[in-house]
Amino acid sequence: MRVGKRGLTGRIISTVLAAVMGITLYTSVPAKQTVKADATTITTITNEAKDTATNTKTTNVTAQTGISGEEIVAKAASYINKLSYVSGGTSLETGADCSGFVCAIYEMFGINLWPYRSTSYMFTNYRWFGTYIGKDPSLAEAGDLIITMGHVAIATGKGTAISCLLQGVREHELVVGDPHHRFGGYGEAGWIIVRPNGVKANVVFNDPINGILNGVDYSSVYDFNYYSTKHPDLIKAFGDVSKAKTKDQKVALATKYLQHFINSGMREGRRASNNFYYRTYACNYEDLRKAFGGEKAKYYLHFMKYGKKEKRNAAKILNPTTVYNGVDYSAVYDFRYYQSKYPDVKKAFGEDDELTLYHFITHGMKEGRQAKATFELKSYRFANRDLRRAFGTDYVAYYKHFMKYGVHEHRVTTGVKTLQNYETVYSGPYGPNIDYSIVYDYNYYVTRYPDIKKAFGYDDKAVLEHFVKYGMREGRQAKATFNLQYYKNATRNPDLIKAFGTNINNNYRYYVHYIQHGIYEHRKGTN
Repeated sequence: MRVGKRGLTGRIISTVLAAVMGITLYTSVPAKQTVKADATTITTITNEAKDTATNTKTTNVTAQTGISGEEIVAKAASYINKLSYVSGGTSLETGADCSGFVCAIYEMFGINLWPYRSTSYMFTNYRWFGTYIGKDPSLAEAGDLIITMGHVAIATGKGTAISCLLQGVREHELVVGDPHHRFGGYGEAGWIIVRPNGVKANVVFNDPINGILNGVDYSSVYDFNYYSTKHPDLIKAFGDVSKAKTKDQKVALATKYLQHFINSGMREGRRASNNFYYRTYACNYEDLRKAFGGEKAKYYLHFMKYGKKEKRNAAKILNPTTVYNGVDYSAVYDFRYYQSKYPDVKKAFGEDDELTLYHFITHGMKEGRQAKATFELKSYRFANRDLRRAFGTDYVAYYKHFMKYGVHEHRVTTGVKTLQNYETVYSGPYGPNIDYSIVYDYNYYVTRYPDIKKAFGYDDKAVLEHFVKYGMREGRQAKATFNLQYYKNATRNPDLIKAFGTNINNNYRYYVHYIQHGIYEHRKGTN
């Protein structure tokens, strides 16, 4: 059973309607100064984020003047998945090995590590170029080097490092014995943390375009391009980023958007990245729902510190709900199938399983949309005349019937391409309970006359009624074995012409005659 916190609320109706109409969710700026960032609130949230999302350390090393370690990390991160490993390589364009990559990155900031390029030389002669921090990797801050006798990496300050591995440049955990980056496993030598001369410690770093503000990296839950284009109310309040003419203007706008996200966006549960949606995160993990309940911001902060590292899924729903108001729609509904079949639904609701289910219930069933591979409304109607008689064109009733009865009765639900056991008996102006099957075939009629199919679809009762009331008068052919003009020919059936004449208002008499007498008299109905 799903946790109650995931129940649909009253907001869902307006949200669904907005999405169906192509309107982006959150169409107005929430109250309580959610756009104008309040400095006190931002400071509070930022401190909370630092406590929750980063490994801020206090060491006995005096802060140095020089380059921000966060800036060095940002530059190194820009090569992730973009630079290949080349043994002995030193180029940030064609490839490098671990020490060549590190030396090239620091050289960009005026710090020369090339004389110490060998990792073993760095390990034993670190005093010539830096300050020893210790052996505990938790002490490593952004821009520090983590060095072993065979490998060197740049610490991110978040318990991970960036280095050029055999797979290329990657951000990775500091795991002893990992064969890819060979940290540890060197007897008693282990690893050491060294802060190169010229790198500042404990520096506040800002890069709002890449999701970093006041030293806190929100990039795992925040994407500037996503946030600045998906919320019209924010674009109206802060400005359109695409119109920024200079980098400084873009950075200024990026700061406003990120401040809003920190100050209000997380608390409002706004989506800020394709890779993270708090509702998906909450849905996937019961332990988080129990811990955080409806405190939306905590889901973001948890993912920043733990979730990403634990490889938790916050982008794709793992167990989509099929229950609404206590009713289980799983017999006719599958979240993944419904979204893959209808791109408009996926575009409107993304990974929101509750809104997607609600759309199916309020719109999809009425429109006859297929939401599960094993249930086709058309096949279910085609195969079951009793249901067509009972429900007619009330599509919703077919879904509900199958959920309650049909699934247990093992009724056919797929693969039926033509209407089965269609109606042929009609009580009307030409007599009660006349069976028109001798001159009428539903499938032949709707195939021969597209206007009939367009007007009545697959309602066999309505199609039969049209044939009786209008089709016969118009001389329409409704079965391959009977053609009015052929039967109405004076040469072939002069007695019928004499009896019924040629007035189109009497055309029905020829059909009825063939049904009641002609076929038994072995008169031919067509060539």
